[in-house]
Amino acid sequence: MKKLLLLLAFAMPAQLRAQTTRFNVEIDPSTYIFKGYSGNLSYQLNERWLIGAATFSLEFPNVLVKLAIDPGPGSTTLKLKSGYTAFLHRSLSADRSAFFVGLQTGVSNFKLSDDRVAGQTRKYTAGLFIPRFGYKYYVGQSNFYLMPWAGLTYVYVDDKTQRLGGLSYDVKPLLPFGAVHLGYSF
Repeated sequence: MKKLLLLLAFAMPAQLRAQTTRFNVEIDPSTYIFKGYSGNLSYQLNERWLIGAATFSLEFPNVLVKLAIDPGPGSTTLKLKSGYTAFLHRSLSADRSAFFVGLQTGVSNFKLSDDRVAGQTRKYTAGLFIPRFGYKYYVGQSNFYLMPWAGLTYVYVDDKTQRLGGLSYDVKPLLPFGAVHLGYSF
């Protein structure tokens, strides 16, 4: 991930790197609701470009289990144990509050379990690539902001079919995803 961040930083034109403005920290509150955590740190290269890194974990709610693997929920539990990504965003205007488009890539570690196969779990790692869009909204003149976003995650695994006991689960290659982040710029 460190190499990716360096590559993205040096791929920017020199004038963008020279016009640095601020750092941002964010969380996704829904990850805490779903028995996980999140944290993002990003660097605003200028009023248009932002680069950052994220870490997160959550237990997928049934609706996401159904979208992520087949067969769907039933007695199946899917936990994203840890995820690490790097991202690059471009604001569509120079305003503080503005729409953005971006790319996010990284790796996530999953744990699959099923009540029908008590005591057994299956762990697997997936590569992620997420084109995404959203809106960064600053609250008044403060440095606090809300950032709703949505994206379509391409999920890459070496073996599309994960096995647990005598059961088979197909990891779906596309997973729609979204969140509302809470952040602070300094």
